[in-house]
Amino acid sequence: MLKERRQGSKGNITSFRERGWILLFILTTLAAGLLGPAGPRPAGANEAPVIDGNTATYSGNQQPDPITQNNTSIYTINVQNLTTNVGSPSTGTAISLTNTGADGSGANSQALSLTYTGGTNSLLGQNYGAYVNTTGGTGKSDGGAGGAGGTNNSGVVTGVTISTSGAIQVSGIGIGGFSYGGAGGVGKEESSGHATGGTGGAGGSVQITNNGPITTTSTGNSHGIYAQSLGGGGGTGGEADASGTQGGGGTGGAGGAGGSVTVTNNAAINTGTYLGAYGINAMSNGGSGGQGGEGKNGPQSNGGDGGNGGKGGAVTVNCNAAINTAGLALAINAASNGGDGGSGGGNSGNEGTSDNGTGGDGGGSGLVSVNVVPGITLTGGIAAASIAGSGGTGSEGKNYGGGGGNGGASGGVQVNCQGNIDLSTNICNINGIWAQSVSGAGGAGGNAAGSGESYGGDGGNGGAGAATTVNCSGSITISGDYLHGILAQSWGGAGGAGGNAGHNPGSAGLSGAGGDVTVKLGGSIQTVGLSSYGILAQSIGGNGGEGGWSLALGLSGYATETFTNNVSVAIGGPGGSGATGNLVQVTNSGAIYTSGNQASGIYAQSMAGNDQAGNVTVTLNDPSSTATPGNIIANGLGSSGIVAQSLGKNGSGTIDITINQPRANAGPVQGGHSGTVTNTDGTTTTYNAYGVLIMDGQNNTLTNHGALSTLDATNGTAVMVQASYGAPAWGDLTISNYGTITGSVNQGAAESTPMTNGSNLSLPTGHSTITFKNYAGSTYNAGPIINLGGGHPDQQRRFVPGHRAVDPHRQLHPDRHRHLPDHGQRGRQHRPVERLGDGPVGRHPAGAERHGPL
Repeated sequence: MLKERRQGSKGNITSFRERGWILLFILTTLAAGLLGPAGPRPAGANEAPVIDGNTATYSGNQQPDPITQNNTSIYTINVQNLTTNVGSPSTGTAISLTNTGADGSGANSQALSLTYTGGTNSLLGQNYGAYVNTTGGTGKSDGGAGGAGGTNNSGVVTGVTISTSGAIQVSGIGIGGFSYGGAGGVGKEESSGHATGGTGGAGGSVQITNNGPITTTSTGNSHGIYAQSLGGGGGTGGEADASGTQGGGGTGGAGGAGGSVTVTNNAAINTGTYLGAYGINAMSNGGSGGQGGEGKNGPQSNGGDGGNGGKGGAVTVNCNAAINTAGLALAINAASNGGDGGSGGGNSGNEGTSDNGTGGDGGGSGLVSVNVVPGITLTGGIAAASIAGSGGTGSEGKNYGGGGGNGGASGGVQVNCQGNIDLSTNICNINGIWAQSVSGAGGAGGNAAGSGESYGGDGGNGGAGAATTVNCSGSITISGDYLHGILAQSWGGAGGAGGNAGHNPGSAGLSGAGGDVTVKLGGSIQTVGLSSYGILAQSIGGNGGEGGWSLALGLSGYATETFTNNVSVAIGGPGGSGATGNLVQVTNSGAIYTSGNQASGIYAQSMAGNDQAGNVTVTLNDPSSTATPGNIIANGLGSSGIVAQSLGKNGSGTIDITINQPRANAGPVQGGHSGTVTNTDGTTTTYNAYGVLIMDGQNNTLTNHGALSTLDATNGTAVMVQASYGAPAWGDLTISNYGTITGSVNQGAAESTPMTNGSNLSLPTGHSTITFKNYAGSTYNAGPIINLGGGHPDQQRRFVPGHRAVDPHRQLHPDRHRHLPDHGQRGRQHRPVERLGDGPVGRHPAGAERHGPL
């Protein structure tokens, strides 16, 4: 019996264990069905995030539903260690976190932040992978101020913070962070007038740090990272219906300021599917000023003044990983834009004392910085721009026109690119690096249409451009016509035109000065295309009012949302004074190679209106540099190695070109070929190439320690000196040769007949003076022309008018130097400034462009 009971007991134990394992299997299976990634989950299996105070957290291996929060109590969403996708193409944005202040009261929105640590698979959504937005409320209709786009508990604008480390793959935009200020309310109509429009709210700061790979597809705006801070627009001033009383329209509200925007990218971004899909798009925009209110019916019903535009904030992009747009879009677009001033309000007063409203001032723009680390490649260009807002237009009146507002001052631009830019397949016509500081134009004064004594409004003044700096130590390869390896510019704003009047027209506004432009190349640039320069650097003073000579540079853009404005530069016209162009400095210790026709290696230019142009300095191979010596080779018809110009109606700056040669046979400067081609219509065009082309300037110098020539060797022109229409005088030149110069030394012939469309636009008479100093150990292999324009070889130096070595003690008598006819080498097709007659006129480089407001 005992034995049987033991056996029975054993059997009972076996039965219990079997039942336990079965129960454990059921529980494990159930848990796996609820939590595990294997297989589709049953409906309703998703769980809400764990909420702790202001934080919502999703974690584990469960697939959460797309997260959408519009609750001021939720400030942070943590998505941690997911092993499956979030969202799907059918569910829209994967993670959305938004906050909006109440409209009608101008309430502020709360600051928001999102942290996504991700998992092994992608964050997947249809419109955005991750989207965070703070928007202030709209001001009341009685002129209340708009709310700020994101504030902390202290009322300080803080905006949006996003940090990601998981992979993002999305049919839309990878990461979007936005902070918008609310619009100011419209001033209400009052019989006594002066109901001011509300001030726009400030945009909050936006900060995005990405540590995970991003891949986007779909439409043309499928950017990898899109960050924007936008100030709200000012409200329109209230109207004044002041019949029988004195009253005027209200002043328009000021636009809100844009907040700072910072994007740091530490992982690869791929948007190479559609045109216009930027890798990184970072912008800060000030809001536009509100329009002045209209004054109606009263005997002194003045129009209200326009509100001032808001200032754009600082924008910084730090790129530490590769970006691929396949040449379909910019790899990086960074821009700060000031808001335009509002236009003045009109009036319908019946008395001569009724005035029109003055335009508001344009908002300034902030500092823009782009930094690219070594060892990465961008298959897309870099655009960095700080563009100030324009002044508002004064409104038209019966007896008094309103004055135009002043243009805003632009901020500085800094690009430091140590990585490589590959645009060998350039589908979207993108420059390698495009850096611009562009100040705002003054608004036009309003016209006075009355038949009695009337006064036109004065034009507003243009703002001043700030410094633009580009430092490139990587390689740039670019293909396409009128596209440049590096385009660096600082433009002063044009003065506004004065308003018309029957008796007393308004005065034109003053223009703003261009800022300093500095370009340093330590890497390499290779361009393929017509008029595609290696480096184009310009400092341009704005047009003074209605200038008589305007050089318009039209531009169509990269995409429909950007770059659609035109620029005009006036030299010496009547009206307001033009402003100075400032220093342009280009230093090259790298390699520049251009292979298109009329494609110069370096083009450096400082231009002014009725004022003084700045100095221009071009240096090849700084003597202190220990890097591999740089060179410049322009390989097309009509292409020059170096072109430098300084031109101002009231005086030009000094042009200094230095060609260093750290060691023998290193660092040449070589222009292309000259020649004549037959066009399709049977006409012919002559292209002239130069080793160095110097235009205008004063007390210019060319110091050569290297090898200077063209591909035509002794049949070419090594050095050409030329004057432009509107130049105050021919710039004298001193050539100091310590190396080898091969080819003619020449200057363009003076124009015998002045221009017919303006007496102030003729060429200066006579010639410049060229002094040629050939130092011991140097060689000059002379070409067919040695035209020194009244100058002479220095008799204490070797001047060799042939192809042979000469005894260092041998001297050339002044009467024996060769001063031959021009033979037509007057630069008729390679012209640095638009040619307005038959003389040797330059033009602004083809393809010089303005990066317009975004």
